[in-house]
Amino acid sequence: MKGAPLHVPLPQPARERWQPLRMGLVELYHYDVEEFWFRDGHLLLRGNNGTGKSKVLSLTLPFLLDANLSASRVEPDGERSKRMEWNLLMNGRHPRRIGYTWMELGRRDRPAKRTY
Repeated sequence: MKGAPLHVPLPQPARERWQPLRMGLVELYHYDVEEFWFRDGHLLLRGNNGTGKSKVLSLTLPFLLDANLSASRVEPDGERSKRMEWNLLMNGRHPRRIGYTWMELGRRDRPAKRTY
């Protein structure tokens, strides 16, 4: 059927060590709701220069893994004037806004048991 949604199963952990499965951004920077899927713990982001590949990583990993919000960690270009709140409020474009960043991790404990 043309236009039917493609059913793709959610990523599953394949190793005994924790590995990233999915991560997402909600109402941060120019992203409304975006979800990124990992495959075997790896993420491929493709696009032209300036499309936001580095921004996706800088808005998720430093914040979620070590809660370091300094501009040198959050901004790919290291511009100190763009603090984390700039990515949320977009330099005054939004007077109030709530945004989220999230990551799902998983691992296999036994062949039939997965932990998330």
